[in-house]
Amino acid sequence: MKIWYESILVAMVVLTGYLVIVIDRHLPRLSANVEEVQASFNLLQEKFDKQTELLTKLQADISKLGKDSAPPKPPQEDKGKIAVDSLRTSVKNLSDADAKKQQGDINAAVDVLKSVKKTLWQAGDTLPTYQADLRALMGPLDLIIGKWNQGDKTVDTSKISLAIKTVLQKIDSKFDT
Repeated sequence: MKIWYESILVAMVVLTGYLVIVIDRHLPRLSANVEEVQASFNLLQEKFDKQTELLTKLQADISKLGKDSAPPKPPQEDKGKIAVDSLRTSVKNLSDADAKKQQGDINAAVDVLKSVKKTLWQAGDTLPTYQADLRALMGPLDLIIGKWNQGDKTVDTSKISLAIKTVLQKIDSKFDT
C-alpha cells in the first residue's frame, strides 16, 4: 500500500508542476486580456461620460427653448391697455348685436352678447378699480340674452353701452390728470 501512496504522491507533484507551468504560460495572456478588457471598459466609460454631458447640455437647451418659445406675459400696463381697448370694442360689438337682432339673427346677436359678457368679466379682472362697475353689467346682460332668446326684440343694449362708456370716461379722465 505504501507504493500506492507514493505513486499518488508522485502523480500529484507531477500534476502540480504541470499546472504551474501551464499557468505560467497562460498568465501573461490572461493579464493582457484583462488589460484589454480594462482599456475597453475605460474607453466605454469615457464615451458614456461624454454622451451624458452632451445629453445634459441638450436637455438644458431644450428647456431654454421651451421657456423662450412661451410668449412673454405683457406687463400690467399693457394688460390694462388691452383691457381698455377690449372695452372700446365691446361698445361696438353691442351695437353690432342690436343690428343683428333687428335683422332677425337672434342666435348671432346672443353669441355677440355672450362674448361681450366674457370680455367685460376679463376686463374687470385686469382693472380692479372698475371691477364692480363692470361686474354689475352681468345681470342686465343675462336679462337681455334671456329676453332675446324668448323672441322679445324690444329690449336693446343702449344702457349697457352707456355704462361701459361711463367706465371708459372714468379711465380716460384718470390718465388725463
